[in-house]
Amino acid sequence: MTSRLTHVEPYAEAEMLCPAKVNLALSVGAAQENGYHPIVSWMVAVDFWDQLSVQCIEGIEDRYHISFSEDASVRQAVDWDVEKDLVYKAHQLMKRRVEKKIPPVEVTLKKYIPAGAGLGGGSSDAAGMLVGLNELFELGIGDDDLIAMGAELGCDVGFAVSAFLGKPSAMATGYGEVIEAMTHLEPVHLALIMPNVGCATAEVYNAFDEMSEDHKDVDHDGVWSLIKGGKLKADGPFNDLAEAAEKVQPRLGELRGRIYEAVHKPVHVTGSGSAMFVIGESKEDARKMMDIIVERCDVACIDVQTLKINP
Repeated sequence: MTSRLTHVEPYAEAEMLCPAKVNLALSVGAAQENGYHPIVSWMVAVDFWDQLSVQCIEGIEDRYHISFSEDASVRQAVDWDVEKDLVYKAHQLMKRRVEKKIPPVEVTLKKYIPAGAGLGGGSSDAAGMLVGLNELFELGIGDDDLIAMGAELGCDVGFAVSAFLGKPSAMATGYGEVIEAMTHLEPVHLALIMPNVGCATAEVYNAFDEMSEDHKDVDHDGVWSLIKGGKLKADGPFNDLAEAAEKVQPRLGELRGRIYEAVHKPVHVTGSGSAMFVIGESKEDARKMMDIIVERCDVACIDVQTLKINP
């Protein structure tokens, strides 16, 4: 990959809204010899965001400010080193790929998407960093190369880059690294539930391995049928990791039951948990369920919808 670095005015800035992702369907196969699990998943980006700013600065060193917003639905602390954050890793990857030195930047990340929720917040932040640097410094990196760079950082990062590029609905296959954009044009409305507990992805997959058959295959046809089946019904989504997530975090099962009793609709887990969602008939229906869930179940909940697909 070749890139050209053009002159950028001091204090020029790229501001990015980094969307959460939801797995409307997730089929997981048995672990392969390499330890990875094949998957087929319908992934969508929704209008719930982290806020990322990348600004040119004078000096010789980059600066990072990463924190959860004081008005985030779920208050958390950033308890990890900057060097372990995917935004930092995306920045370093971009530096290695371009031919000329990228000038110092100040990175400010205000997080709203909770960590350990299966919503891909960190992955979306990394995607925003790649796209933001490409725009800010006019690097000229093409869409396919940006998506490939994202996939190097993680499967969800590749999808998140695709979402930034106007393709917020996709089917992920392989080990999650193969992203095929979908043209599901009708918006999906959800009540998105965010318990104040997290699920470690590795622990959930370990529990899945203990609970599933050694030769379990992925259900490609089931995911594809859901994508192409028209308006998504409340009982349509499925997730092979849901039971494993409940085993790792037993509160999820209890909370799913309470929410079902409150809204009388199926409650689905996204990714490896802990976030959950309920499909609404409309934006008004999703908002009504949100109010009921917050009042009766004492858990953070917001109404969201899938992002518009660019034709």
